[in-house]
Amino acid sequence: MRFSCLRECMRRRSEGHLKGSRLQPEGNQCRRAARYSELVRRVREAVQDRTELSDGYAFKLDSKKITLPEAAEWIAMERLCCPFLVLQLSAAGNQAHWIPMLTGPEGVKPLLDSEFPTR
Repeated sequence: MRFSCLRECMRRRSEGHLKGSRLQPEGNQCRRAARYSELVRRVREAVQDRTELSDGYAFKLDSKKITLPEAAEWIAMERLCCPFLVLQLSAAGNQAHWIPMLTGPEGVKPLLDSEFPTR
């Protein structure tokens, strides 16, 4: 079951659809899709570093480019569309960055690579 979710998510992304989306382009759902797109853009811009883990990646996000509540909102949206991902968000003391860790089953790294390519 997890792998079919992963394949579906990868298929939708490759076809240019909002991942995992069953949203109709109207009303609140359209606004939600727009908000998701905005958060993904902001997360990508905020990535300062990426550390490979055995089953995914940890990203270092610049807190000047995305707030902690926005990072948490993005994590919440990711969790709804990609239930096969294990998502964690770390913030320590007065550090100027957030660390989201995205991990999952075998095959998740190519999906994450496509969403967050190294610069």
